[in-house]
Amino acid sequence: MDLDIDIIDLRSLAPIDYNAVENSVKRTGKVIVLGEDSAVGSVMKDIAAHIADVCFEYLDAPVKVVGSLNTPIPFEKGLENQYLANYKLDEVIKNLLEY
Repeated sequence: MDLDIDIIDLRSLAPIDYNAVENSVKRTGKVIVLGEDSAVGSVMKDIAAHIADVCFEYLDAPVKVVGSLNTPIPFEKGLENQYLANYKLDEVIKNLLEY
């Protein structure tokens, strides 16, 4: 599968480079907000809300937020791999592309 995607690494949260985010949304029409923290009560949800509010007419699918599990952080390596958001990223990308 040949994909044309943008990856925006937000180096700072204050200020957030919303211009880069909005330009990417206008070009691609789809968004995944990915972070290592739990999505519950996170800045990822604020970023997703901003995108949905400001870029709604450019979106081809709902904004997806992918974070770690909403549980205490495990210290055992095997459990940590299942805790972090990366373990479910492939499935979210697949579902978003099929939307």
